[in-house]
Amino acid sequence: MAGECKTPDGAWSLMYGQKIDIEGKLRHAEAQKLKREAKIMAAEEVLADPEAKPSAKIYAQADIAEALADVPTWEMNLQAAHIELAAIVNIMDKLEPMRKYAHLPVLEATEACQQEEWCLELQGRAENYIASQGFIPADHISTMRSHPEFLTRILPHIQAISVKMNSAPKIPFESMKFLGPVDVAVLPESKPKPSIMLVSPKQEQAKPTRKSRIGSGAILKGEE
Repeated sequence: MAGECKTPDGAWSLMYGQKIDIEGKLRHAEAQKLKREAKIMAAEEVLADPEAKPSAKIYAQADIAEALADVPTWEMNLQAAHIELAAIVNIMDKLEPMRKYAHLPVLEATEACQQEEWCLELQGRAENYIASQGFIPADHISTMRSHPEFLTRILPHIQAISVKMNSAPKIPFESMKFLGPVDVAVLPESKPKPSIMLVSPKQEQAKPTRKSRIGSGAILKGEE
């Protein structure tokens, strides 16, 4: 996830969001553990009560079994969460020296890095569109124009990409070895397409001949 960000500050902010999310889940996991222990303790009190009804003791046994049923999975998830949290903290520590807005509070730093993050993101989108389909869709042009640095950074970048793409030499088909050898014999024959008929068959049959009459009964010259 951090690798998709364009700036160290953007990656750090993303990792910070993941960090506080996992920390919150770990606190909820601790609450779940306490509730499970209290449920088991209450069930054991029922089982130890000599005056408890048999049905109540059966319900108590079911509560204990239910509380312990998912403990192995719960413990595995808890361990995975701690491992993920350690990895996130490690990434944040490596990004910290490269941050531009480390002196600001978290929310202000996240807001401050958005302009640079989105400028580089839109430049990357422009590269992908021009390289893949040769143009940038109108809706993405509209998005790019909304950026405050469109005229100073994004548009010049688009123009530079277009110049590079137009001046780049064409790759010969034979050099694309990753496609494998091409057997010309198995390629389908290119059959000429039938020409477009401008006159329908009925119109062709109705075309006047030398024996056709024109006007009010006049005979073409040479029919006599």
